[in-house]
Amino acid sequence: MTSVAANGASMATRVPLEALAPLLANTSVIAAVRAYLGPDALLDGYKAVRLAPTASEAENIAGLWHNDRAGNRLKLFVRLHDVDPRPEAGGHPTLVARGSHGLLQWSVEGYEHSRYHDAMVRSEFTVAAIGGGAGSGFIFDTNTIHRAVPEGRLGRTVIVLEFHAAAKCPVVQQLDLPIPCPSGDQRLLSLLEKQLAATEPNLAPRAAAAGADAEGDAPPSGGNACTRWLALPDGETAASAGSPVRVARRGAAPLGEWATGPSEDSLVVWTPASSPELSLLALGEVPGTSARALGVAEGCRWAWRHYSFDVMPMDGNTAWFDGAAGQGRAGVCLLDGQLGRVPFDGEYAGGCVLPGAAATAFGGFDMLLALPPAAADAANAAANAAAVGAADAAIAATAADAASFRALVGAHLTAADAATLQSVTGVPLAALLDAVVAAGAAPVDSLSRTPLLEALLTPARFLPHALNAQGLHLLRVLLAERMGDARRAAQSSSAEAAALREAWVRDGYLRLDFARYVSSAGDATHFVGNERLNEVLRMASASELPQHAVRFVEREVTHMGPADPQCALHLDTFHSVVKLWVYGANVSVAHGPLHVVRGSHRSSAAKLAWLFSRTRANSAAVIKEPSIRFDERESAGVHAAEALEAAGLPHATPVLPLPGVARTLVVADTSGLHCRGLATPGLSRRALRPMGADNDGGVKRSNPFRRSSS
Repeated sequence: MTSVAANGASMATRVPLEALAPLLANTSVIAAVRAYLGPDALLDGYKAVRLAPTASEAENIAGLWHNDRAGNRLKLFVRLHDVDPRPEAGGHPTLVARGSHGLLQWSVEGYEHSRYHDAMVRSEFTVAAIGGGAGSGFIFDTNTIHRAVPEGRLGRTVIVLEFHAAAKCPVVQQLDLPIPCPSGDQRLLSLLEKQLAATEPNLAPRAAAAGADAEGDAPPSGGNACTRWLALPDGETAASAGSPVRVARRGAAPLGEWATGPSEDSLVVWTPASSPELSLLALGEVPGTSARALGVAEGCRWAWRHYSFDVMPMDGNTAWFDGAAGQGRAGVCLLDGQLGRVPFDGEYAGGCVLPGAAATAFGGFDMLLALPPAAADAANAAANAAAVGAADAAIAATAADAASFRALVGAHLTAADAATLQSVTGVPLAALLDAVVAAGAAPVDSLSRTPLLEALLTPARFLPHALNAQGLHLLRVLLAERMGDARRAAQSSSAEAAALREAWVRDGYLRLDFARYVSSAGDATHFVGNERLNEVLRMASASELPQHAVRFVEREVTHMGPADPQCALHLDTFHSVVKLWVYGANVSVAHGPLHVVRGSHRSSAAKLAWLFSRTRANSAAVIKEPSIRFDERESAGVHAAEALEAAGLPHATPVLPLPGVARTLVVADTSGLHCRGLATPGLSRRALRPMGADNDGGVKRSNPFRRSSS
């Protein structure tokens, strides 16, 4: 099983199912999907799901009336045995509220706003119960209000296929929205499903190159909206092939830099013989007419970015691909002149896996990014932000949007907050709100031209905008913090989590005896967290996450010296982010552990004044690296003591293991200033970290402006 929920009430697996090939190639299904979602609709993936013979709504959240929080998309269910449509027969049919697919949902960011009372649904809609024989199925829009019937007498197993418009999920991922697009608990599109990607390349990032008709002649399907496969027959030159991804053979770029330029002399190439691996070949060495070079779409830019150790490198700009059966989704890495893959899931998630290598590198490699136009040039972004003109500023928000925004701010910010903002920026809060509303409908170029009022309420880490000179970024920071405080205050926490709340809010980190927070150990390097840990993490994150047990795996950090970007004092983003480390008893300052500026996760006047100095001018450095560095010199924590003191902030101090315990669990809010400690280059330090790429190193990030606690 890939996932087990509610103590076994629901189980899912995303193993490859080659028997599905005829269904995936069914032209009637493809035509129906595209008639509904548009001509560029794609299959994102599939899974098998089994409901236990009997359960309850409390055990199976899908047994509540709900929508899938993803807008319009289609799911195709295929029954593996007979399902009686009568709920009382005990076969777990699916219930659908007819005609509810067109609803404009109040919110898609939290479970609370996606669940409905049975009486309301039945009073507003006609309910259809869907059943059928083994081998039959049904397809529906999951924006429809629907539910499973958890109570029953028989188990139910179905295959579920998920379809989206091609451009939708890449935008969701680029904006880092907490929307399941595509759903993460399924087998995502692989080579066997490539026939659904045969759309126009500029619309479908997964599209195979023209002429690759046979399964063995299809390059890996990919999911970044900018990636393309370019035909490169014998003798073709790079200049005539579009925008191929090139690599400089003479070595990696400096740490933390984006490696692009005119000197690259090799191509990332796929050939049928190399499937599913990619090759690095010099120009003019590409063999055969079936070879494909990796490229980017017009207006996009590719870049190799260097990642230090213990950094999860995936983001919305990662160029990713679906490997052959069993390999799953992965990015492309470059290490010591050799191409490898960076798995998105499992024990090796976030590491560079080289073909034939004995070990996986969890740092010190370059990762391939494909950047959309809005993110392609930080310098241009800074210039555009500083040059917001009167025409843009005059695009005011609607009266309803303005009233809603003002009400949100008024409900969470206090008079003391307003006074603090004014003391830092010199701008009264009322004047700042007036300026935001006056420009509220003006598009923000760096966020796919999203209107300002919408953009500032997204998780986007930094919005380059002229109003930052009046404190716009500080307003986002303070509002996100206060809304998190409100969600935390509304929680029903366990006694243990509640007892830790004061220290968490005051300091921004906790040190706990790891043995109390794990339920089992697979071996000396694999541990599984228990519900006590989940309760603490829900309190810390002011959310309902995590919902499943946190699995830990050992990671090794090899120190790279002061040039390591992680050694620069920085904050990860503008809102609370919960990350986890587990240190052994032998970790000391000499091992370069996490350093934190205690309390800097909170919006004190000193922290806001420092942050205003860093963000008011929309500098290129802040736009390019929105994990904002403490200063332009990217000083390490131990070297920033005087500057921190001058800013009215505490010194950065190491987070060391608790005395007398075998392992110490460190829970830290990385919206506060923190860094990796300096250590002798080449020295290694081992720690346990959460396994997988979908947990952001601790608790998966959500939109900080959500109203609910999900």
